[in-house]
Amino acid sequence: MPSHKVHRKLDEIVLGRPYDVVHKFKDAPYKVLGKRHRVLFHDPYTNFILGLLFGYKAMISGFLHDLADKAETCMKMRKRRIMRG
Repeated sequence: MPSHKVHRKLDEIVLGRPYDVVHKFKDAPYKVLGKRHRVLFHDPYTNFILGLLFGYKAMISGFLHDLADKAETCMKMRKRRIMRG
């Protein structure tokens, strides 16, 4: 999972400022579910709700969060496949 620092930096590059409330909300289930926390709040519907609550840029931040998480997962899986040979 990318650190919140990575998520904030991505927000700054794309949106002009970080949206910490989005990342804290989306990753809140980590305390209970651990690495499986993405089964909650990492979906388009949650991003839409975030947009309604905090504005359209928060919705975009939510999508960026999901994309960054997915990209890191894909890279880790690819690395495992390469190492297995």
